[in-house]
Amino acid sequence: MEAMGFSLTVAAVLGIAGRFGTCGIGEAALPAIADSIACGDERRVRRLIGAVLAVFGVSSIVTAVLLASSAGRLVEWSDALVGKSTAVTFIGITCLSYVLGQITHALMTILRASGRYDLVTIITTPLTLATGIIACIVVPLAPSLTSVALVGLVSAVAGSLTTLFVASRAVPAVCRPLAGLSELPSLARYGSWLVLTSAFAALTGGVDDLVIAWSCGATAVPPWAIAKRLWLTAHTFLGQHAEHLIPTLGSLRNTARSSFDSVSSAMHWYVVLLAAVGYTLFAWAGEAIVAIVAGSSVASLCQPPIFAYSLYGIGLATLIIPVIAALAEGASRPAFVVAVLTNTAQLAAIYGIANTLGAPSVYYAPLAALPALMLATGTTSTSIFDPRSARSRIQPIAVPLIFGVLGVISSVAAPIDMTGWHRMAAGGVLAVVVFLSTIGVERLLRINTTFHLQLARVVKHAIDGVARVTLRAVVGFTRKQPPHTTQQVNS
Repeated sequence: MEAMGFSLTVAAVLGIAGRFGTCGIGEAALPAIADSIACGDERRVRRLIGAVLAVFGVSSIVTAVLLASSAGRLVEWSDALVGKSTAVTFIGITCLSYVLGQITHALMTILRASGRYDLVTIITTPLTLATGIIACIVVPLAPSLTSVALVGLVSAVAGSLTTLFVASRAVPAVCRPLAGLSELPSLARYGSWLVLTSAFAALTGGVDDLVIAWSCGATAVPPWAIAKRLWLTAHTFLGQHAEHLIPTLGSLRNTARSSFDSVSSAMHWYVVLLAAVGYTLFAWAGEAIVAIVAGSSVASLCQPPIFAYSLYGIGLATLIIPVIAALAEGASRPAFVVAVLTNTAQLAAIYGIANTLGAPSVYYAPLAALPALMLATGTTSTSIFDPRSARSRIQPIAVPLIFGVLGVISSVAAPIDMTGWHRMAAGGVLAVVVFLSTIGVERLLRINTTFHLQLARVVKHAIDGVARVTLRAVVGFTRKQPPHTTQQVNS
């Protein structure tokens, strides 16, 4: 346990350095590289690649040197019962792995900017699986910090070499980078807002638990924390579902503005529809899921925050694509404004309700952030609230938004003695009803018909893809079967 705690401490230090040490340059380069590739500006692509590689390389090396030089102090500060020589060796190997990992991260940023998310998945999935298997075999046989560090180093070397090989062929400019010092100021301005957003979210993300524990007691924290964890899983899914749009929209912002608007509008509607369906199921089945894991008594306490976070999640889903579109256009300030408005409103509500009404009323605090979400729908790169922008963003998603809110509110009407499986079944049925009602009402009103056609094409394409993969698997399996001889057939 001492060794594990020490390794996690080092990993936490490197994780913080990796998140904030590059000043958001990697995220800033995504739309910039995509736009330069779309415009055919090969020289700027090479400058941006050079800037990304230089920032990630220099920042990782500086971090590694500082951490390695203070290894002894870190051992004393952590009070871990680990030998100093072993700890220094572990930190040295881990720092080398960190440098290689940051270079790999930079190369994957370039791949994502060029739209090759498929290659990123092809690299990361087998590598992560192989690393986990090797660690499960090696560490029990030789349980030591050195073994853990060596497994990480092997993974980092394999990942960096593989990513370099793939990136050099997918994006030939990787082999011929230029000094991108002239690009750093614009990238730093863009990235600074993202760094502030991450820092603000990190500072306010865990404070709510402390406020509830201080005002209502530690026993009031678990229901809130469980519901929040479930909501974060759902929101992360929605965010990652649309994250690939940053380089896609970045490549269209100057070359095909009409396509930029149509793609962002369609995805805006699709994400809100998916949130309406998903959070309806979440509001109904969330309590049942908690009951399976933690018991019915804990699940009943989690119902209020699950309900509140379901409505909050639908509201926050209306801002996912507007923020991503702003990032693709080179404006990162709206992301910071949204984080400040929503987190501040929720934290203020938690403090006020916890000190006046206590638990379980404090579990409804996310509802207090809904006015801030409405204000954030009008946030642009030049204004905190623009009524015209807010109206243009709400109008195409009004129908799925209304049905999603109604689906979540309907969970309050569930009977108290309703079993968990019945809640899950009812949630599934209502989620389908929300989807069909949205499509039906919009077709009746003759709105968003192009979005319906695009969604139908996507579904058809997905079904065809699954059918092709299944057919290939069946054909491959049958071909591997040995041929039957006449004697086997007769017998």
